[in-house]
Amino acid sequence: MKKLTKKEIFNAITDKLNGKETTITLEDMLTCIAHEIELLDKKNTNKKPTKAQTENEKYKADIMATFAELADDAKLTVTEVLKTTPSLAGQSTQKVSALCKLLENDGKLIKITEKKVSYYQAAVEDTEEVEDTESTESAED
Repeated sequence: MKKLTKKEIFNAITDKLNGKETTITLEDMLTCIAHEIELLDKKNTNKKPTKAQTENEKYKADIMATFAELADDAKLTVTEVLKTTPSLAGQSTQKVSALCKLLENDGKLIKITEKKVSYYQAAVEDTEEVEDTESTESAED
């Protein structure tokens, strides 16, 4: 028996799912699917961060350190973040904006837009605990 190609296997699987007859056995289909899953798992486990990703993690930590030094309610534009974070010297505002967006996606920064100007602010951690203590205190008064 000749070696089956991926195209032949996938066409046979499609035919089988559509209720059509196929010459390829179900066992061959399952073997192919298992092999493809194994290849995907192997591909995903070998991922290491790239040099740029490693560098970006350092920049993100530096940005968060800058916000930690400021008052809790401090709002900064991307340009201000660039100017107040020494390690970002020489970087573009586009890069800093992308880093801030990643931090926003991670829940570490909050984006505030006022009059078409975007500001970033450090996210408050454990807001539920703060709200619970405030409501408890006001109930006791």
